[in-house]
Amino acid sequence: MPAQPLEKATPSAAPRASLEFAPARVERENLPGGGFILRSPMKLAPHPPNLCLYLHEWAAQAPARTFLAERDPENRWRKLSYGEALARVRAIAQSLLDRGLTAARPVMILSDNGIENGLLQLGAMYAGLPVAPISPA
Repeated sequence: MPAQPLEKATPSAAPRASLEFAPARVERENLPGGGFILRSPMKLAPHPPNLCLYLHEWAAQAPARTFLAERDPENRWRKLSYGEALARVRAIAQSLLDRGLTAARPVMILSDNGIENGLLQLGAMYAGLPVAPISPA
């Protein structure tokens, strides 16, 4: 069945949480040769300098609360708390730095989604390294 054009797609019957999005405003700068740059005219709201600060925050506030979970081969839940995740992320970050990885030698992850994939991505970010998750599909 061919996909419907976006303007004719019907909304889902499932209820959605009320979300506030920024208005869709874009500025376009035309470049010589036909290229262009798109920018938002809106200033960013205050935010942490990196996502790992949220991990620190939640590891302090709720260290035993589940952060990551996935099904194991026996279809049981395998869970990792915020406190456990922070300890592993810090160890992974140090291990990556010990291996000499830098912005010039970034991390590429070829893996399906899962706890280890998430921890490695966070570990790279924690160490300040570029990371590119690549789906095997």
